[in-house]
Amino acid sequence: MRTLLVGSPSRTWREWLKANRRGRDLLILDPADPNHGTPGRVSLQRGDKAVAWRFIGSLEPTRNPIGVLQGAVQLMAEAAGDPLILLFPYRPAPVLRQLTLAIAQLLRPDEVLIPDESGFEGVGWPVGPQRVVLDPAFPDLVQSAQRRARWIELGEQGVEHDVLMDRVSIEGLRLGSGFPLTQAGLFLSDLGALHAESFGSTLFLVANSDIDDAQVSRALDLAQSQTATMVEPSAYRGLLCSFADQEGRDFGMGFIQSADFLARVFRVCCTAIPPAPVRILRVGSMRIDENGKELGETKPWSV
Repeated sequence: MRTLLVGSPSRTWREWLKANRRGRDLLILDPADPNHGTPGRVSLQRGDKAVAWRFIGSLEPTRNPIGVLQGAVQLMAEAAGDPLILLFPYRPAPVLRQLTLAIAQLLRPDEVLIPDESGFEGVGWPVGPQRVVLDPAFPDLVQSAQRRARWIELGEQGVEHDVLMDRVSIEGLRLGSGFPLTQAGLFLSDLGALHAESFGSTLFLVANSDIDDAQVSRALDLAQSQTATMVEPSAYRGLLCSFADQEGRDFGMGFIQSADFLARVFRVCCTAIPPAPVRILRVGSMRIDENGKELGETKPWSV
């Protein structure tokens, strides 16, 4: 029997799983979960091991709903028998509700279990939910400390890689998603810019802080754009990332240490074994410092 466990901000399935899992595969769709390995991803657990995972790059599923949905479908296809599915904490928000229902409809659970204290019955589940008495969740401070331990562990397991910006496909960033102006013969180095891309009427610049308004106006004229968005190279430091192959399968996770736009290289601390055949660099919105401290999330598509 395929079982969907609906998460709650105030309750935890941790002890319930210890008592009731009984060797079943566990599909974890909560990217903030610190109890089963590295956060920032969704994973398929078999015993105590993650046998497959997909990068999300955030603790909040609505920051990357496509990644969560894709991961749910792909990982379910690899699950054995009748797995347990641990969903992220549900809250009555429109995007989260739609994502929750889409996952439930795609994965087709035979039963849906919800925390006893919740009011989630009217969400629109494909099967009627059953209430379960659960333990209170740990305080936010404790959960943050648990995740920090995982981030430190991730850093300790990682090794340094040089990823050539022009040799990989970049996902999750504005960078690499537009039309690179330098390849069209438009060089902006004399304007103080390190990188430039066009997104229709919007110009995206990577530049050091000393670029002035006159230089930005000159860049807009050259690119025939109306508005400009500008970031500094330091904006990429500390962002969660993963290495994926040409078929989109993640095989290493880590952090961007620096982005050198003169050498056109990302320096990344990643768990992949070098030399890593990275074809896709997936970058999340969560930023972590070298001590495992969470520095918050970037604004969507700001970098």
